[in-house]
Amino acid sequence: MEMPSPACGTRPAIWFRVMTNWPSAARTAWSIAGAAYGKGLEAIGGEWMSFAKKMLDGNVQVTKAALGAKSLNEALDLQSSFARRSYDGLLAQSTKVGELATKVAQDAAEPI
Repeated sequence: MEMPSPACGTRPAIWFRVMTNWPSAARTAWSIAGAAYGKGLEAIGGEWMSFAKKMLDGNVQVTKAALGAKSLNEALDLQSSFARRSYDGLLAQSTKVGELATKVAQDAAEPI
């Protein structure tokens, strides 16, 4: 399909004419793909927010424990253990979100 020239009007008007000339099946497919993409981004955002809350709760617990530590070595051990768990959690979460992003891309591309 030939694109209208920019001289035919503003960009929104041009894209409106292009979209209204597309077959109904193509518009429906893009609409379904957009909805799948939106749901996927929402799920990814939810995963990251859940992870951030979990990490914040863990940080508060470790801070309280470190403040109650009897020695500097005990406080450093608590911090070291927390840092290790945080790093492992971040790696696991990144893998999970990466897999979710792949699924979102596949689901969004499927109707197209």
